[in-house]
Amino acid sequence: MSTPKNHHYVSRVLSNNFLSEQNRIYRYSKVNKRISELNSTKGLFSKQLLNSIVDDHGNVDHTSIEQEISTHFEKDFPKYYKVLMDMLAMDHEIGIPIPNSQEVINATIKMIEMGIIGRVRHPFDMFQSKNSIFGAVMGLANSMDKKLREAMLSHFVTNGNVPHGLHLDYPELSKGMIELMGEATYSIMLAADGHYFFLPDCTSATKRFKMKDDVIDGEVFINPGMVVGLVIMPINSKVLLVATKADLFPERGHGTYILSEGLTIDYNRILFDNSIFEIACESRDYLENLIQKFDASTDEEHRIRV
Repeated sequence: MSTPKNHHYVSRVLSNNFLSEQNRIYRYSKVNKRISELNSTKGLFSKQLLNSIVDDHGNVDHTSIEQEISTHFEKDFPKYYKVLMDMLAMDHEIGIPIPNSQEVINATIKMIEMGIIGRVRHPFDMFQSKNSIFGAVMGLANSMDKKLREAMLSHFVTNGNVPHGLHLDYPELSKGMIELMGEATYSIMLAADGHYFFLPDCTSATKRFKMKDDVIDGEVFINPGMVVGLVIMPINSKVLLVATKADLFPERGHGTYILSEGLTIDYNRILFDNSIFEIACESRDYLENLIQKFDASTDEEHRIRV
Protein backbone atom coordinates (compact mmCIF):
# COMPACT_ATOMS: atom_id res chain seq x y z
CA MET A 1 0.00 0.00 0.00
CA SER A 2 1.44 3.39 -1.05
CA THR A 3 2.02 6.14 1.48
CA PRO A 4 -0.32 9.12 0.95
CA LYS A 5 1.67 12.22 0.04
CA ASN A 6 -1.21 14.59 -0.69
CA HIS A 7 -1.71 16.16 2.74
CA HIS A 8 -4.73 18.24 3.71
CA TYR A 9 -4.40 21.40 5.78
CA VAL A 10 -8.17 21.45 6.29
CA SER A 11 -9.13 17.98 7.49
CA ARG A 12 -11.53 16.08 5.25
CA VAL A 13 -13.62 14.96 8.23
CA LEU A 14 -14.58 18.64 8.36
CA SER A 15 -14.66 19.63 4.69
CA ASN A 16 -16.80 16.62 3.74
CA ASN A 17 -19.61 18.22 5.77
CA PHE A 18 -19.73 21.03 3.20
CA LEU A 19 -20.50 18.85 0.19
CA SER A 20 -23.88 19.48 -1.40
CA GLU A 21 -26.49 16.76 -1.84
CA GLN A 22 -25.03 16.29 -5.33
CA ASN A 23 -21.55 15.78 -3.79
CA ARG A 24 -20.28 19.09 -5.11
CA ILE A 25 -18.30 21.81 -3.41
CA TYR A 26 -17.28 25.17 -4.87
CA ARG A 27 -13.93 26.79 -4.21
CA TYR A 28 -13.25 30.51 -4.65
CA SER A 29 -9.73 31.82 -5.14
CA LYS A 30 -9.12 35.29 -3.73
CA VAL A 31 -6.02 35.48 -5.93
CA ASN A 32 -7.47 34.85 -9.40
CA LYS A 33 -11.10 35.70 -8.47
CA ARG A 34 -12.43 32.42 -9.87
CA ILE A 35 -14.85 29.75 -8.69
CA SER A 36 -14.05 26.11 -9.44
CA GLU A 37 -16.26 23.06 -8.95
CA LEU A 38 -15.05 19.89 -7.24
CA ASN A 39 -16.87 16.57 -6.97
CA SER A 40 -15.01 15.57 -3.80
CA THR A 41 -12.77 17.12 -1.15
CA LYS A 42 -9.77 15.01 -2.17
CA GLY A 43 -8.07 17.94 -3.87
CA LEU A 44 -9.50 20.68 -1.65
CA PHE A 45 -7.13 22.56 0.66
CA SER A 46 -4.26 20.13 0.21
CA LYS A 47 -0.61 20.21 -0.80
CA GLN A 48 1.89 17.53 -1.74
CA LEU A 49 4.29 16.60 1.09
CA LEU A 50 2.88 19.32 3.34
CA ASN A 51 3.21 17.23 6.52
CA SER A 52 6.39 15.43 5.48
CA ILE A 53 9.46 15.97 7.64
CA VAL A 54 13.08 14.87 7.62
CA ASP A 55 13.94 12.52 10.49
CA ASP A 56 17.20 12.42 12.46
CA HIS A 57 18.69 10.09 9.88
CA GLY A 58 17.95 12.32 6.93
CA ASN A 59 15.04 10.23 5.69
CA VAL A 60 11.78 11.84 4.59
CA ASP A 61 8.93 10.82 6.91
CA HIS A 62 5.53 11.22 5.25
CA THR A 63 3.38 9.65 7.96
CA SER A 64 4.27 10.78 11.50
CA ILE A 65 2.52 14.17 11.46
CA GLU A 66 -0.38 12.75 9.43
CA GLN A 67 -0.90 10.06 12.08
CA GLU A 68 -0.59 12.61 14.87
CA ILE A 69 -3.29 14.80 13.34
CA SER A 70 -5.50 11.78 12.69
CA THR A 71 -5.14 10.45 16.23
CA HIS A 72 -5.65 13.70 18.13
CA PHE A 73 -8.05 15.67 15.95
CA GLU A 74 -9.72 13.62 13.23
CA LYS A 75 -10.44 10.15 14.61
CA ASP A 76 -13.03 11.28 17.17
CA PHE A 77 -14.32 14.29 15.26
CA PRO A 78 -17.37 12.39 13.89
CA LYS A 79 -18.27 11.35 17.46
CA TYR A 80 -18.18 14.94 18.74
CA TYR A 81 -20.00 16.16 15.65
CA LYS A 82 -22.80 13.63 16.28
CA VAL A 83 -23.20 14.85 19.88
CA LEU A 84 -23.81 18.35 18.57
CA MET A 85 -26.12 17.29 15.75
CA ASP A 86 -28.16 15.11 18.11
CA MET A 87 -28.58 18.07 20.46
CA LEU A 88 -29.73 20.31 17.61
CA ALA A 89 -32.29 17.69 16.57
CA MET A 90 -33.88 17.86 20.04
CA ASP A 91 -36.92 20.04 20.69
CA HIS A 92 -35.54 22.90 22.77
CA GLU A 93 -35.85 26.65 22.93
CA ILE A 94 -33.32 28.64 20.98
CA GLY A 95 -31.24 31.12 22.98
CA ILE A 96 -31.29 29.32 26.32
CA PRO A 97 -28.51 27.22 27.89
CA ILE A 98 -27.64 24.19 25.79
CA PRO A 99 -29.43 20.93 26.76
CA ASN A 100 -27.01 18.26 28.07
CA SER A 101 -24.70 21.23 28.16
CA GLN A 102 -21.54 19.69 29.60
CA GLU A 103 -21.47 16.86 27.07
CA VAL A 104 -22.17 19.31 24.25
CA ILE A 105 -19.63 21.85 25.48
CA ASN A 106 -16.96 19.16 25.81
CA ALA A 107 -17.67 18.07 22.23
CA THR A 108 -17.54 21.69 21.08
CA ILE A 109 -14.17 22.25 22.76
CA LYS A 110 -12.72 19.17 21.07
CA MET A 111 -13.86 20.41 17.66
CA ILE A 112 -12.60 23.93 18.39
CA GLU A 113 -9.15 22.42 19.05
CA MET A 114 -8.99 21.52 15.37
CA GLY A 115 -9.94 25.06 14.41
CA ILE A 116 -7.57 26.83 16.76
CA ILE A 117 -4.49 25.38 15.03
CA GLY A 118 -5.95 25.73 11.54
CA ARG A 119 -3.82 28.68 10.54
CA VAL A 120 -0.46 27.21 11.56
CA ARG A 121 -1.31 24.15 9.45
CA HIS A 122 -1.69 26.28 6.31
CA PRO A 123 1.26 26.13 3.84
CA PHE A 124 1.60 29.92 3.83
CA ASP A 125 2.10 30.12 7.60
CA MET A 126 4.44 27.13 7.51
CA PHE A 127 6.49 28.87 4.83
CA GLN A 128 6.68 32.10 6.84
CA SER A 129 7.63 30.28 10.06
CA LYS A 130 10.32 28.27 8.32
CA ASN A 131 11.82 31.35 6.67
CA SER A 132 11.80 33.28 9.95
CA ILE A 133 13.67 30.50 11.73
CA PHE A 134 16.07 30.05 8.82
CA GLY A 135 16.83 33.78 8.82
CA ALA A 136 17.51 33.80 12.55
CA VAL A 137 19.75 30.73 12.33
CA MET A 138 21.67 32.21 9.39
CA GLY A 139 22.38 35.25 11.55
CA LEU A 140 23.87 32.97 14.19
CA ALA A 141 25.74 30.90 11.61
CA ASN A 142 27.73 33.90 10.43
CA SER A 143 29.42 34.09 13.84
CA MET A 144 30.27 30.36 13.99
CA ASP A 145 33.39 28.58 12.84
CA LYS A 146 33.39 27.22 9.29
CA LYS A 147 32.78 23.55 10.15
CA LEU A 148 29.78 24.25 12.40
CA ARG A 149 28.35 26.74 9.90
CA GLU A 150 28.60 24.21 7.06
CA ALA A 151 26.90 21.53 9.17
CA MET A 152 24.05 23.90 9.99
CA LEU A 153 23.60 24.93 6.35
CA SER A 154 23.64 21.27 5.29
CA HIS A 155 20.84 20.54 7.77
CA PHE A 156 18.65 23.33 6.36
CA VAL A 157 19.35 22.33 2.75
CA THR A 158 18.26 18.78 3.55
CA ASN A 159 15.10 20.03 5.25
CA GLY A 160 14.47 22.30 2.28
CA ASN A 161 13.37 19.25 0.27
CA VAL A 162 10.04 19.27 2.13
CA PRO A 163 7.76 22.29 2.53
CA HIS A 164 7.12 21.71 6.24
CA GLY A 165 10.58 21.27 7.69
CA LEU A 166 9.31 21.98 11.19
CA HIS A 167 7.79 19.34 13.44
CA LEU A 168 5.21 21.31 15.37
CA ASP A 169 3.53 19.42 18.18
CA TYR A 170 -0.06 20.14 17.17
CA PRO A 171 -1.73 18.44 20.18
CA GLU A 172 0.41 20.40 22.64
CA LEU A 173 -0.05 23.59 20.65
CA SER A 174 -3.86 23.34 20.63
CA LYS A 175 -3.95 22.36 24.31
CA GLY A 176 -1.76 25.32 25.25
CA MET A 177 -3.81 27.78 23.25
CA ILE A 178 -7.07 26.54 24.83
CA GLU A 179 -5.51 26.83 28.31
CA LEU A 180 -4.29 30.38 27.63
CA MET A 181 -7.78 31.27 26.46
CA GLY A 182 -8.98 30.42 29.95
CA GLU A 183 -12.67 30.42 30.80
CA ALA A 184 -14.69 30.64 27.62
CA THR A 185 -18.27 30.59 26.47
CA TYR A 186 -19.43 28.49 23.55
CA SER A 187 -22.18 29.48 21.15
CA ILE A 188 -23.74 27.42 18.38
CA MET A 189 -24.90 29.65 15.54
CA LEU A 190 -27.41 28.43 12.95
CA ALA A 191 -27.48 30.02 9.50
CA ALA A 192 -30.58 31.88 8.36
CA ASP A 193 -32.85 30.05 5.93
CA GLY A 194 -31.44 30.05 2.42
CA HIS A 195 -27.92 30.89 3.63
CA TYR A 196 -24.77 28.77 3.90
CA PHE A 197 -21.61 29.17 5.93
CA PHE A 198 -18.27 29.39 4.12
CA LEU A 199 -15.36 27.06 4.93
CA PRO A 200 -12.05 29.00 5.00
CA ASP A 201 -8.73 27.47 3.96
CA CYS A 202 -7.45 28.01 7.52
CA THR A 203 -10.31 25.95 9.10
CA SER A 204 -11.49 28.77 11.36
CA ALA A 205 -11.23 32.50 11.95
CA THR A 206 -9.31 33.45 15.09
CA LYS A 207 -8.63 36.77 16.77
CA ARG A 208 -5.85 37.42 19.24
CA PHE A 209 -5.98 39.90 22.08
CA LYS A 210 -3.17 41.46 24.09
CA MET A 211 -2.62 39.86 27.48
CA LYS A 212 -2.84 42.04 30.56
CA ASP A 213 0.32 43.75 31.72
CA ASP A 214 1.87 42.54 34.97
CA VAL A 215 1.87 44.86 37.98
CA ILE A 216 4.46 44.01 40.65
CA ASP A 217 4.89 46.25 43.69
CA GLY A 218 3.10 49.02 41.86
CA GLU A 219 5.38 48.84 38.83
CA VAL A 220 3.87 47.93 35.44
CA PHE A 221 5.72 45.38 33.32
CA ILE A 222 4.56 45.28 29.70
CA ASN A 223 3.35 41.83 28.68
CA PRO A 224 3.87 41.45 24.91
CA GLY A 225 1.94 38.18 24.79
CA MET A 226 -1.13 37.72 22.62
CA VAL A 227 -3.82 35.16 23.41
CA VAL A 228 -6.54 33.77 21.17
CA GLY A 229 -9.76 35.24 22.51
CA LEU A 230 -12.19 34.39 19.73
CA VAL A 231 -12.55 31.34 17.48
CA ILE A 232 -15.20 31.13 14.76
CA MET A 233 -15.39 27.68 13.17
CA PRO A 234 -18.03 26.40 10.74
CA ILE A 235 -18.61 22.66 11.08
CA ASN A 236 -21.06 22.37 8.19
CA SER A 237 -22.94 24.68 5.85
CA LYS A 238 -25.57 25.47 8.47
CA VAL A 239 -23.77 25.33 11.84
CA LEU A 240 -21.06 27.63 13.18
CA LEU A 241 -19.23 27.29 16.52
CA VAL A 242 -18.03 30.39 18.36
CA ALA A 243 -15.67 30.21 21.33
CA THR A 244 -15.22 33.49 23.21
CA LYS A 245 -12.83 34.31 26.04
CA ALA A 246 -15.25 35.02 28.88
CA ASP A 247 -13.62 38.14 30.33
CA LEU A 248 -13.60 39.82 26.91
CA PHE A 249 -17.32 39.40 26.36
CA PRO A 250 -18.84 38.65 29.80
CA GLU A 251 -22.39 39.21 28.55
CA ARG A 252 -22.27 36.24 26.20
CA GLY A 253 -23.23 32.80 27.52
CA HIS A 254 -23.43 29.25 26.26
CA GLY A 255 -26.36 28.81 23.93
CA THR A 256 -27.79 28.05 20.51
CA TYR A 257 -28.84 30.95 18.32
CA ILE A 258 -30.54 31.32 14.95
CA LEU A 259 -28.84 34.15 13.08
CA SER A 260 -30.60 36.77 11.03
CA GLU A 261 -29.70 37.09 7.36
CA GLY A 262 -27.52 40.09 8.15
CA LEU A 263 -25.58 38.34 10.92
CA THR A 264 -25.11 35.21 8.81
CA ILE A 265 -23.56 37.37 6.09
CA ASP A 266 -21.45 39.20 8.70
CA TYR A 267 -20.00 35.90 9.96
CA ASN A 268 -19.30 34.83 6.38
CA ARG A 269 -17.48 38.12 5.84
CA ILE A 270 -15.29 37.36 8.86
CA LEU A 271 -14.57 33.87 7.52
CA PHE A 272 -13.83 35.31 4.08
CA ASP A 273 -11.54 38.05 5.38
CA ASN A 274 -9.63 35.62 7.62
CA SER A 275 -9.14 33.01 4.91
CA ILE A 276 -5.67 33.14 3.41
CA PHE A 277 -6.20 32.38 -0.26
CA GLU A 278 -9.44 30.41 -0.68
CA ILE A 279 -12.87 29.65 0.70
CA ALA A 280 -15.36 26.90 -0.15
CA CYS A 281 -19.14 26.66 -0.14
CA GLU A 282 -21.72 24.01 -1.03
CA SER A 283 -23.72 26.44 -3.22
CA ARG A 284 -22.14 28.06 -6.27
CA ASP A 285 -24.95 30.62 -6.64
CA TYR A 286 -24.78 31.67 -2.99
CA LEU A 287 -20.99 31.91 -3.11
CA GLU A 288 -21.03 33.94 -6.31
CA ASN A 289 -23.71 36.34 -5.07
CA LEU A 290 -22.07 36.96 -1.71
CA ILE A 291 -18.63 37.50 -3.26
CA GLN A 292 -20.16 40.13 -5.56
CA LYS A 293 -21.73 41.79 -2.51
CA PHE A 294 -18.40 41.74 -0.64
CA ASP A 295 -16.58 43.20 -3.65
CA ALA A 296 -19.18 45.95 -3.99
CA SER A 297 -18.96 46.90 -0.31
CA THR A 298 -15.15 46.91 -0.48
CA ASP A 299 -15.24 49.21 -3.50
CA GLU A 300 -17.65 51.51 -1.66
CA GLU A 301 -15.44 51.59 1.45
CA HIS A 302 -12.45 52.45 -0.74
CA ARG A 303 -14.40 55.22 -2.51
CA ILE A 304 -15.41 56.76 0.82
CA ARG A 305 -11.82 56.67 2.16
CA VAL A 306 -10.49 58.28 -1.02
